[in-house]
Amino acid sequence: MELEKIKKLIEMLEVSSLHKLQLKNGEEEIVLEKAPCSQEASPLAKLSCQRMSVLPPLDTKHMALSSSLSNEEAKVEENQEISEYTSVVAPLVGIYYESNSPESLPFVKVGGTVKAGDTLCIIEAMKMLNEIKAPVAGEVKAIHVKNGDILSYDQLLMEIGE
Repeated sequence: MELEKIKKLIEMLEVSSLHKLQLKNGEEEIVLEKAPCSQEASPLAKLSCQRMSVLPPLDTKHMALSSSLSNEEAKVEENQEISEYTSVVAPLVGIYYESNSPESLPFVKVGGTVKAGDTLCIIEAMKMLNEIKAPVAGEVKAIHVKNGDILSYDQLLMEIGE
């Protein structure tokens, strides 16, 4: 399993109330555990234990191993550094949705124009739907995620340019 995918699983386990995560994909298997809460735990650990969040079930099709995906992610990171466009990043961990419902048209498409404050997408986190608004007006130059993707904090979603 790729290191980036394992890191994402660890991040998801850390912010959830789960103590153990076991994922099996064919012959590959990964088991992640965190220590149960105790009275001797540090204040930070106690705060983490008090969180009452449960992540949605993992969609194993997004966990399929693919070397081309890791190459795409590397290209996106390179583009982030040299891009002259305004980057829109995920303000929280969650699931990316491009529209209100599966039957609806996406809020934005590459090449479409947006005004500052227009809804770009929805991120579902802990059963809450969070609308992500355009920080600037302009043309949507790139969308770096797909509908239903599991997002990490600060992950590049799209770029808006003039």
